[in-house]
Amino acid sequence: MIDSLRISITQKCNLKCPYCHKEGQLDSEKELSLEEIKRIAKVANEIGIRKIKITGGEPFLRNDIVDIVKIIKNNDFKTKSY
Repeated sequence: MIDSLRISITQKCNLKCPYCHKEGQLDSEKELSLEEIKRIAKVANEIGIRKIKITGGEPFLRNDIVDIVKIIKNNDFKTKSY
């Protein structure tokens, strides 16, 4: 049974590490909105997902990262941020 989900919340990255080879990609044309993330979390919870991993280029570049984590926590998920 699948019980985990990964949500990539941004492509933005201000790091120059060799991991993704993006060399600090800062302009991201489209990101999931807070409402889209809220809907994904709600539906995921309804179908039995128990863990959500927050990923992306550098998730802390999102101004609303605290709100995203609150949404996920309010849906009783275990979270991991990488």
